[in-house]
Amino acid sequence: WDTKILESKSIFKDAADLLSRKILFLPKDIQFKLKKMACIGSQCDITILHLICGDDSASKEPPDELCNINIAIAVDEGLIQKNGPNYDFAHDQIESAAYSLIPEKHQGPWHLSIGKKLLSSCNSEEEIEKIIFLITDQLNRGKLSMKEEAEHISLIELNYRAAKKAISSSMFSNASHYLKEGISLLDETHRETHHRLWISLYVSYAETEYCNGNFKNVRDTVGSIIAHAKSLDDKVPAYKTLCLCVGSGRKNYRRSAQIGLDVLGQLGEHFSINQSQVTAMAEFLKTKFLLLGKDVDIIMSKVMEDKQMLVIMDLLETTSIYCPHNMVPLLPLRIIKLSLSHGVCVNTAYGFAFYSGMLCHVGDVSGAYKYGKFALDIMQRMQAKEKYCRIYSLLYCTVFLKTNCMHSCLDPVLEAQREGLKVGDTSYATLCAVIYCNIAFRCKKKLSLVKKISIYLKKEAKVYKQESVWNLALPLEQAILNLMGYAEKPSLLDGDAIPRESIDVWMATAERVKADRLLCALYYWQMLVAYMFDDIELAIKMVEKYLDLKNPFEGLVVGSEVIFLYG
Repeated sequence: WDTKILESKSIFKDAADLLSRKILFLPKDIQFKLKKMACIGSQCDITILHLICGDDSASKEPPDELCNINIAIAVDEGLIQKNGPNYDFAHDQIESAAYSLIPEKHQGPWHLSIGKKLLSSCNSEEEIEKIIFLITDQLNRGKLSMKEEAEHISLIELNYRAAKKAISSSMFSNASHYLKEGISLLDETHRETHHRLWISLYVSYAETEYCNGNFKNVRDTVGSIIAHAKSLDDKVPAYKTLCLCVGSGRKNYRRSAQIGLDVLGQLGEHFSINQSQVTAMAEFLKTKFLLLGKDVDIIMSKVMEDKQMLVIMDLLETTSIYCPHNMVPLLPLRIIKLSLSHGVCVNTAYGFAFYSGMLCHVGDVSGAYKYGKFALDIMQRMQAKEKYCRIYSLLYCTVFLKTNCMHSCLDPVLEAQREGLKVGDTSYATLCAVIYCNIAFRCKKKLSLVKKISIYLKKEAKVYKQESVWNLALPLEQAILNLMGYAEKPSLLDGDAIPRESIDVWMATAERVKADRLLCALYYWQMLVAYMFDDIELAIKMVEKYLDLKNPFEGLVVGSEVIFLYG
């Protein structure tokens, strides 16, 4: 080997270097088009490519023959591929190679120029909306080259529009990205000069980060809103998101409820977190009297329009999720009363779904079914698809399991779970997933299939950081493992699905923190496997623990099963 000659040769460092050299051998105009295409990404519409490669007066006319010939050469060289109306880079390394040929100091200005051309080519708001993501991405990548304040404000507004479009398509991660980009362009002066835009960005960012399960970002963002918002109206959406965050992320239900109750108090709706069961029952009887002779058409005859009242209704619903058992009914019952006096809104359906469950609890199954149908009817008339998940979790956990064929409950609950994820109601979507697995187990589904479904739904719950809700399904997971022969001692609910070192430790922890819902699940499933594997003493012990609970769970027909097995 002649080392000196070898060292004098230009050796390609990697595939991108080799491809860059190949591109440099092409005619200049083809190189230019490939570099512009690389600014867009791995794929580019031919009309967009023609537009961004032309001069400032270029229009969205069909590309000329010369443009097509140049593109055809790149296709023949194997650098790009035709894919319908688009051209794709044949490999991401080719895209990287083409982009690397743009000097670093020119990359920002190129992106800014492309973004401006795309924006100026749109003749209406509808046309902007169609390519809002592309426009905003290009301008974001060129933002350091912007010099005018007006350009920065325009880009902040575009990021907000792009985020709202992403949210409407359930793309919460993308929405957070655009909102974060918009927030990064804000400074302290904008908090005063463009306060409404500042509030809108921060509130939306807190909401999308909750949907993404990034609870620390939610708390930090809400802190900024509370510190700098000029009115309670601006703070309420942030408090609502904080209420959800504390309940889901920190599992501190009492603290979460107190946040909501404090804000409701400032809005004129006063509740004490230490209400008695007698108060709740009195309000239940008053509501029952108010509803006498009223059908759904009468109730729907007036629609709520008062903005503050709509805020109160939404906060009543959110806060009720985390209230202690003794006062939970008061807030949904208040929703019904306000609906009767001020008109219905999307939250009215939730109030009636909860009321239906209360009727079921006191043994009025026919009344429960009637008002359950009321809730569904109101939801559909109000087109409140965002409430689908919450309302179905209430109705299909209690009332409809007693009035409908159990098999018929499976598909609606699973559909509600999907809808919940679409609108970002991750906590209730996970609850629907728990309900679905419980019903599937009781519907003679093969255990292996229920196990497979639960594994998939558990992964989703983890993605959205809703493990605290999914904990309610873990005893069922372990029961399935026991029944399939995957437990050392089949009668003991212990094994891979139990997150603590043993079922006894987990029960003791749950008893100490008074996690009644989790205890209901633990006692029930331990009772069931003990009974099925003939450990009658352990089964009786679990039933007695269950019946000693202050607020035992009666949904999913668990209450009647417990009584039956105890007998």
